[in-house]
Amino acid sequence: MPDIPIDQVLSTLTTSMRPLFLSTEASLFNMLRLAVQDRYLIFAKLPLLTVITIEENDPNTRKIIMRAMQHVRIDIAMIHPGTLQLEKIIRFMTPETSATQPSDKERLVTATLQSAEIDTYTLDTSIAYTIPEILTVLNLADED
Repeated sequence: MPDIPIDQVLSTLTTSMRPLFLSTEASLFNMLRLAVQDRYLIFAKLPLLTVITIEENDPNTRKIIMRAMQHVRIDIAMIHPGTLQLEKIIRFMTPETSATQPSDKERLVTATLQSAEIDTYTLDTSIAYTIPEILTVLNLADED
């Protein structure tokens, strides 16, 4: 923290809450939770770097990767309750994001998830999925 006295910071501190999800994301999260609650622990909006380790030997390249991903959040992380391993990631897509070309940062995130062999799925927040549809998208439908 800079050289600002903590008492000064505390005396002027103002904060407010912000929602974790947009309303369309919250609806999708609730459907996902209902669909997989017996199979996975579900976590939302985790920082990507809390669930992967960058194993890059070149310190400069590692620094670039870490800086690019420091603010990347996983929309939904599905953790196996027994092994506590991340098994699936759900990424939310909006009609706006689906129409644009992926950025370099997005391509880096995709490559990182592939390198870590984490199954990644995309769900469109503008679609009202049913539980069977979610299970099909996540390749879990035949496990019922």
